[in-house]
Amino acid sequence: MKTLLMLIKTYNYPKIATSSDVVDKYTIKQVDSFTITEKGVSDLVDLIEEKGHDIIDTLFKKNCGYNDGESIAQEIREGNIKTEELDDVTSYLSIDGKVIGLNRFVSDYFKQVNLGIINTLNIKDYGVEDVEKIELLIHNENKLNGDKSNSKISINQKPLEINQFVKDIISNSIKGMVNSLKTQDDIEKICVEIKGIENNELYNADILLKVNDEELNINKFTCGILKESIFAMVTSLKIDEEINEIKIDVEV
Repeated sequence: MKTLLMLIKTYNYPKIATSSDVVDKYTIKQVDSFTITEKGVSDLVDLIEEKGHDIIDTLFKKNCGYNDGESIAQEIREGNIKTEELDDVTSYLSIDGKVIGLNRFVSDYFKQVNLGIINTLNIKDYGVEDVEKIELLIHNENKLNGDKSNSKISINQKPLEINQFVKDIISNSIKGMVNSLKTQDDIEKICVEIKGIENNELYNADILLKVNDEELNINKFTCGILKESIFAMVTSLKIDEEINEIKIDVEV
């Protein structure tokens, strides 16, 4: 019995307790299951709708002042934040069975980049008509080193101001794309330019990729994937103007 109580207490979800033995900081209400009335049950349902929340690691709120899901969850349980105020995310990430919290930007970034890649594939040949849900499983044997790189982005020949967090995402994404091309040399500098984008159409746009100041020859299919991926990456930054040119420089 003691083991069961300890197990219940480890659940970091909003909970209704029927015993004082399991009351903890995640408890939103303690009730007597033998004496609760019909109105009490109805009030309990309303309370659950108000203070219930999703998996803690998926909770993010723009400019809320809280830097982790645990704090946000506590504010929800205390009634200071409503769940409808949270970031609306459409992508979810799990690594080795552990849920990784994604805020709105990273969620949209994952979504747009993967949709961009899928847009270049002949998915109808596989019987796919409507893309409503995408599931991606990656088996990885390479260790992540956490190395930092620096990146600069220009849109329509004008520098785009972005914070370091976004710079890291852009840099690592570009490095990942180039690494997938299996270049022979150690990568020190990457420059990618896309020109001739009209009305968000990329088919006729030109792309130039340089690694260590040397132009890299890539086939049409790879060009398409790179254009779609990079364009999706940039549009996730919510650029206000129409995008005609993109230039990204990365120093590894």
